[in-house]
Amino acid sequence: MRIVLQIVLAVAIVFLGYMVFQSINVPMQFEKIKNKRDREVIAKLKDIREAQRAYVLSHGKYTGSFDSLENFIRTGNIPLIKRTGVLTDEMLADGINEEKAIKKGLIQIDTIKVPVMDSLFGKRPNFKVENMKYLPIPDKKETFDMAAKELPTESGLLVPVYEVKVHYDKLFQDLREGEYNEEYRADTMELVRLNKYIGLKIGSLEEANDGAGNWE
Repeated sequence: MRIVLQIVLAVAIVFLGYMVFQSINVPMQFEKIKNKRDREVIAKLKDIREAQRAYVLSHGKYTGSFDSLENFIRTGNIPLIKRTGVLTDEMLADGINEEKAIKKGLIQIDTIKVPVMDSLFGKRPNFKVENMKYLPIPDKKETFDMAAKELPTESGLLVPVYEVKVHYDKLFQDLREGEYNEEYRADTMELVRLNKYIGLKIGSLEEANDGAGNWE
C-alpha cells in the first residue's frame, strides 16, 4: 500500500511540475511566435507601402489589386529627378539665384524614368514580388486585405487613399485553434479594451495618412 501511495505521489508531483512548466512555457512560446510573425508582416506592409507610393506617382491613384501592383513593380517606371550642378557662393554673390542658374545652364535638372523593381527592390536579390501579398502563416496561402478609393474633400477635390490590413483572427488562425487559444484571447481582449484595431495595417479608407502603420 505504501509503495502504491509513493507511486501516486510521484505521478502527482510530475504532473504538477508539468502543469507549472506549461503555464510558463506556453505564454512564452506564444509571445515568441507572435512577435516573429508581427515582424514579418510589418516588413511586408512596408514593402507594399513603398510600392503604393510609387504607383500613385505613376497613376495618380492607389490600387486595390495585388495583380496590378505586382505587374507595376515588374514592368513599371517611376520618375526620378536628376540634378547636375549646385548653387555656389560665387553665384549668389553675382546675384544668380537657382532660377537664373538653371536658365544659364549652370544647374541642370532632368526627369528620367527608372524601373520600379530596380529603384525599390534592386538591392534585395532574394525579393520575390509574388510573395509580397502572402501572410507568413505555415502551410497557408492567405493574403492581406487591400482596398483603394478616392475621398472627396470639402473643396470638391478627390484624394486617393488605400488600406492594407490583416486581422489577427486571420494571421493567428493556426494558433487560436490550438494550445495557444487562451493566450490569443487574452492578447486580443487587451486591444479591444484599448479600442485598437485587432491586427496590423497601413493606410486608411477614412482619411489620407500616407500609408501610416498602426504600429508606428
